[in-house]
Amino acid sequence: MNSLVKITIIGFLFFLGKPVLAQQTNSSNRLICKEWRLVSFEEDDGKFEPSPDQIGDRMKLELNHKVEYVEISKYYTGMWRYDPKSKVLTITNDHTKEKKSMKVIKLTNTDFVLEYKNEEGEPIKMYMAAVIRKNKKK
Repeated sequence: MNSLVKITIIGFLFFLGKPVLAQQTNSSNRLICKEWRLVSFEEDDGKFEPSPDQIGDRMKLELNHKVEYVEISKYYTGMWRYDPKSKVLTITNDHTKEKKSMKVIKLTNTDFVLEYKNEEGEPIKMYMAAVIRKNKKK
């Protein structure tokens, strides 16, 4: 009987912890899941505005973990995954299957800062802002 009580308590504690992790993940998903536009980026030699080719760079993350993004006027689709413990966002391109992992530096309702390494291994920060669409009144 003592073993049954121990197993019941351990099982209860195990399942009690799952909703807390799910809430943290759902909270992160709600913040991430929107459309973001590139505002600026930062390299070793300073912070820069997007070039004319990068002005339209955007990323739209959806709750179903699909992502649509525009990089230098090219449209891509893929899947995204976010690990709230390591704060790493990974995007997998649907067509090439290439994975890009980025460290989430800041995430609020309006600001999203990601850091990744370029081909030379140098860190680059992308500063993004939420795209706010105004509802048209009829």
